Amino acid sequence: MSTAVSTDARIKTVDVSEEMITAHLADGRIISVPLTWSWRLADATPAQRAHYEIIADGHGVHWPDVDEDISMSPCGRAIPPIGLARERTPALSPACLVSAACPDTGTVIWLFGRGASIACGLPWTVPGEWASLPREARIARTRKTLVLEMDRPAIDTSPYRRMLGLLGRRTRAGWRHRFVTNWDTLLEREVNKACPTHCPPWLESTFVYHLNGTVEDPPGNPRRSCFLLESDPVRTRVARLESNVAFHNMIWSDAFVVLGMSFECATDNSLLAALGTAPLPVEGSSWVVLDPDEGALDTVCANVQSTLPGATVIPVPAGFSEWLGRGLPELQHLGVLNAEIGP
Repeated sequence: MSTAVSTDARIKTVDVSEEMITAHLADGRIISVPLTWSWRLADATPAQRAHYEIIADGHGVHWPDVDEDISMSPCGRAIPPIGLARERTPALSPACLVSAACPDTGTVIWLFGRGASIACGLPWTVPGEWASLPREARIARTRKTLVLEMDRPAIDTSPYRRMLGLLGRRTRAGWRHRFVTNWDTLLEREVNKACPTHCPPWLESTFVYHLNGTVEDPPGNPRRSCFLLESDPVRTRVARLESNVAFHNMIWSDAFVVLGMSFECATDNSLLAALGTAPLPVEGSSWVVLDPDEGALDTVCANVQSTLPGATVIPVPAGFSEWLGRGLPELQHLGVLNAEIGP
């Protein structure tokens, strides 16, 4: 005889004390996380902490006075906001983070930086002379220029198509992939073509996340990540549902692939630093880092290893297209992919 257990992870009420953020769920569970997960709430007054709105049909909370968002996954795990943590968060005890059982599946997060765009024929960068322009003017010009650049005849997104085809053929049962990319939308164009009607079992989602914003989203969308420039300071990043969900996926992931992402600008470095504060599976994750420039490769690997001492970092001195041509052997070695069969 089996007993059905209610697992309605929608948030009903929230309390914020001097030490904890506590969510009371519709199914009676209570989820608590340290206040240090959110420097905005840590700095807020009691009145600001008490002024919140339940959003996303009960799966998120928004504090309008401090512009903070914290979300809840369908299985009842709190999703911390992205930001540069001021101190390492202490390990969470089972009593501190209670959740329903979730499927034990492996997830690979693909972090696409400029290296992937360059492989597709999009080497454009923000001109240095634009630095004298007001920030909003630079963003407007960047959006407009990138949209035009993405439609140039020289653009070739075949590396993305090859990647999707390879992952579709060879991903082992139980493993899934999720994509996080830069400003351009070349990758989601190919994902939408490859998966027009449904999400295949080897993908966690056909949604492609943009932690630093995207050129094709309407400005001011409160759910999508805000548009960030490489020169922006850390606190320019504003918590949004998209960035919070993407960060949640990262801290619970088993493996990462980093393509042309240096973590050197302040906003990207803060992302890595935030991952380092999460006492969760990401601490022991595996990182496959690609860069044809061995000096840059060494720097990225050192940044990841110093932030996540328990992680396994695998350097690959190759570009995206070259690595695809090799058949992604590092992912096969990690057990994510099956061996290629046939020609």
